[in-house]
Amino acid sequence: MVIENQRKKSIGEGNKEDPKKICERILKGFPGLGAEHWQLGTTKVFLREQVELLLEKERYTYLNIYVKKIQRLARRFLARRRRQRMIANIIKIQKGFPLFFFLFFFFFFSLFLFLFLFHFIDQIFFH
Repeated sequence: MVIENQRKKSIGEGNKEDPKKICERILKGFPGLGAEHWQLGTTKVFLREQVELLLEKERYTYLNIYVKKIQRLARRFLARRRRQRMIANIIKIQKGFPLFFFLFFFFFFSLFLFLFLFHFIDQIFFH
């Protein structure tokens, strides 16, 4: 219901031209569509079923094109944002790696030194 109301509003909205002329121009723009397939009333456009189906198919085609464009832009935006976050996380990891590297080797070096001294002291005093 909302889509139909928006569609009705958007055809003549913002145009200074007569809505009747706009409808006439739209209907005459379709190839092979003569005046016998449609008729303009004072407030409505009367269409044969085949013309209505043709117009709905055309509307669906254009709607599909624009939906795909919007989806493509949204996916591009989300991919760009995901990439920026990934790069920021990589930079955080790379900045933290030297500290980790230092602490890791400091721990193992001190452990090695402790075990070596313990073994050395054990050899000197207790044997």
